Amino acid sequence: YLPNLTYLDLSSNQLTIISRDVFYNWPVYQRNQRMEGPIEAMSNAVLALHDNPWICDCRLRGFVQFIKSVGPPIILMNSYLTCSGPKFRTEKFFHEVELNSCTKPLTSALDTNLTVPAGLNITLTCFVQASPSPAVWWTYALKLLRAFNVSTEPISEDTVRSELLIPAARPADAGNYTCTAANFLGNTSVAINLRVVAPWASTTPRGWVPMAPAEPGAHVEVRIAKQTVYGITLEWFAAAAAEPGETWYTLLVGRYDAAQKDTIYIGPGVNTYSVTDLLPATKYEVCVAVCNQAPRKGQCVVFVTGSDVSQMEQR
Repeated sequence: YLPNLTYLDLSSNQLTIISRDVFYNWPVYQRNQRMEGPIEAMSNAVLALHDNPWICDCRLRGFVQFIKSVGPPIILMNSYLTCSGPKFRTEKFFHEVELNSCTKPLTSALDTNLTVPAGLNITLTCFVQASPSPAVWWTYALKLLRAFNVSTEPISEDTVRSELLIPAARPADAGNYTCTAANFLGNTSVAINLRVVAPWASTTPRGWVPMAPAEPGAHVEVRIAKQTVYGITLEWFAAAAAEPGETWYTLLVGRYDAAQKDTIYIGPGVNTYSVTDLLPATKYEVCVAVCNQAPRKGQCVVFVTGSDVSQMEQR
């Protein structure tokens, strides 16, 4: 029936994105492209596309170009099609917009290594260039940070700024924070290393994140208390710790073959920690040490995520 179709009404629907190929393959359009004689020899075809919430980003680029170039024998019932989004293009007519090609996200940060004093409100910022607008999220120690501390807003046509607020930063907040952006073309990320210096840390050697006085004799026994497909729960016990109620711990978490692990600082009186949102069937390593000491033999656990705990390897 398509070769004889002379009226197509798609108006007043919920169409947001549509490919130009839908209309390029329309027999009426194809006949017009092949027509060598006068246009009057062909029957007109009416196309109604108005009153739809069109999202005018790169995905609509081909369709907008088609609308701008369309002419007899195809007649638009309403040629003044308007954009409903993104926000900065709302109510603009198709003939007023120029849409760029789609691009994979590119993330960046002005500073990827920050050292701040404890107690301040800290804002971590990353910038993302992408089209269409990407989804952006932050992770810390492999955990997804919830949206109430994150704000993301566009600052230009193809750039967004995402900010993560850390209120009253503590030494336990130190570590790698990762900003990840994704659209249908792919994803990319940038990591920001945060170092929070406690007030008593002014004489500490450079490169350390002071948490508490070192305890050279302390040894940590580590075990996996629970394992699921996407995470684990760790338990540990510090043998020979002089003051168990005042001992801080450092957790190093990451893929087994990763050159750098995420660092998590655990305060006194805590001896369990859960890591979630891990990739299934992936080999990870978790180490627990007292304060900022390097992990000793027996203080690391190597495991493979999966539904069967027997897949786990321990060291």
